[in-house]
Amino acid sequence: MPTIQVQGQTIPYSLRQSRRAKRISIRCKAHEGFELVYPVNQTAKAALAFFHEKQDWVLKTWEKARAKPPLTRTYADGSELLYLGDRIKLRLAVQGDRSHFELGQDQLKIVLPKRYHANQSLLRQVVEAFYRREAKFYLPPRLHELAQRHGFNYKGVRIKNQKTRW
Repeated sequence: MPTIQVQGQTIPYSLRQSRRAKRISIRCKAHEGFELVYPVNQTAKAALAFFHEKQDWVLKTWEKARAKPPLTRTYADGSELLYLGDRIKLRLAVQGDRSHFELGQDQLKIVLPKRYHANQSLLRQVVEAFYRREAKFYLPPRLHELAQRHGFNYKGVRIKNQKTRW
């Protein structure tokens, strides 16, 4: 990844041209650097000039992002997860040839095939599937209750894995 000097600090960045972009934008990816996105009617040189123009904001944002510890979650036996405002323990078991989960009183038990025992990616997928399933049971009745209480209408509930929020 290329770097750029901003007020004596070396900051990594990447450039990306986008057909959907209407203007040049800068996005800070914590602990990775900045992503400069520019429309097809602009040049990379113009994007870098914009980046230099905003160097005070860039430096302030970079320092703030680096001050926070990186968000890395490891799924290990005994680690804690949040569920409906409470903490539950993650319990891992190895058996069979399919992965699945079981919610107990104070724990979420994930059963994995032997060949995937320490696969963090698969563990994350199973935990996300658990949260998604629970959200499908919990959210529609809760939304209906709130809609009646506050007098609004809605069409439905969709559960997505958003990368950004609008």
